Amino acid sequence: MTEEVPAPNETARDTSFGLAIALLYYRLHPTRIDPLAEGGIGMTFKRGDRTATLECYNDGDVCVVVSDRRNDQVAWEIDPKDTAAGLERMVAFLQETP
Repeated sequence: MTEEVPAPNETARDTSFGLAIALLYYRLHPTRIDPLAEGGIGMTFKRGDRTATLECYNDGDVCVVVSDRRNDQVAWEIDPKDTAAGLERMVAFLQETP
């Protein structure tokens, strides 16, 4: 028996769309967009060995998970009503040079 994955709902779609538009300011385009197993939408951004995944959940929560392939992944929540600081942290991570 397989467990059904909840489809992204309107909240996840609206949140991910708004964040994708905001990230255009930084000239960031997702390299991959996928539904999340937990319900929602995940957008992956890559720069060299650095990867950031922006997770927009059906319940309105937003999380970023970053990795540089050498260290442990780091994750943090983003306040969906005030996304600037969380997005800037993600952009800074992607733009860092090793």
